[in-house]
Amino acid sequence: MRLDEERAAQILAECVGAKPSAVAARYGITVQTLRNYRERASTDAAFAALVEKKRVLIETQWAEEAVKFLRSGLRKLDELVGKAELSPGVIREIAGAVKVVGELQIVRSALGQHTGGNRQGSTPPAAPGGADGDEPSGVH
Repeated sequence: MRLDEERAAQILAECVGAKPSAVAARYGITVQTLRNYRERASTDAAFAALVEKKRVLIETQWAEEAVKFLRSGLRKLDELVGKAELSPGVIREIAGAVKVVGELQIVRSALGQHTGGNRQGSTPPAAPGGADGDEPSGVH
């Protein structure tokens, strides 16, 4: 059976920073299959480049969604504060959610600057850690 490289690359890209077992379960594959994909990426430059392309696309999509959420949250806060329709507790909860996403954006931006924001030529995601393979990739 021939490897579906697009699917395998997508799966590996989603493993970065996630629990391999959770990603494997989502796609109905085993952690060993993830290890096989990683091995392939370590020996096949074209496949590794495809994984990197998918990873960058995931990051870009996440960043766009985060910005949309921040804008929406700020508009909603402005509206709620202006109308005082909700209790202060609800407004604090919304502000807290906006703050968390904003902080994530700051960390993401800082990490991108720290690493030069350019992962070209980077190695494929690390193999799952721990005995059960449940440690997030890239966190070793």
